Amino acid sequence: MQRIEGNMNFPVFVTKHQDREVLAIDTGLSPTAFAQSKMGSLLSEYGAIVWPNGNIEAWVPEGTLEIDGHIAIYGPVFTGKSLVEMLAGEKPDISLAYQFSLSWLKCQNILQKADRPYRLSPSPYAAMLAEDASLLLLPEQSFRRAIQSRNTELAYIDAWTHPELKGEEAPVFTAAILLYSLLTGRAPWSAENAEQIRSRMRETAAMPTVLAHPGIQE
Repeated sequence: MQRIEGNMNFPVFVTKHQDREVLAIDTGLSPTAFAQSKMGSLLSEYGAIVWPNGNIEAWVPEGTLEIDGHIAIYGPVFTGKSLVEMLAGEKPDISLAYQFSLSWLKCQNILQKADRPYRLSPSPYAAMLAEDASLLLLPEQSFRRAIQSRNTELAYIDAWTHPELKGEEAPVFTAAILLYSLLTGRAPWSAENAEQIRSRMRETAAMPTVLAHPGIQE
């Protein structure tokens, strides 16, 4: 079983299962480790697709499959670009950067008012943007498990969430980091651990965009 779409450095990708395309989240666990860790509970955690008109559709895991010796949780296919793919480009796509940032922020506002409580990852790395501007937000624990298996929590999760902001202010702050990163190709802060990042977030000592990417004003 092989990836059909997706960045090799990102644990979420499209693959084929039982003669159809599905979206898979690689847990990084072997079949034995997955069974022993009782990760089967991740199958009851839903993601969410937010459509441009504001409607919300649950992304429901359908089962597990094995790929490259790991267990992946799979569900309905969703074709879109992840933040990893967007940041991999040599030059910033300004239009796409604004679209992703605004779509992500709009989705956070919509989900805060949703009747059903979704447990979604607060990191924009856990979002995928489709061509029609719909956005898939992945379930929190499944995404965290996938990121933990690659020791990339610092870059993919910790670097995006302010340690003190709550409510409507929290996603606005994250959206600002998202836009900065997409426009400059780098995160606003560099640090060796989560505590250093949290400290720099409190200080908001980010490098000006014109210095981070001199061509941004062109």
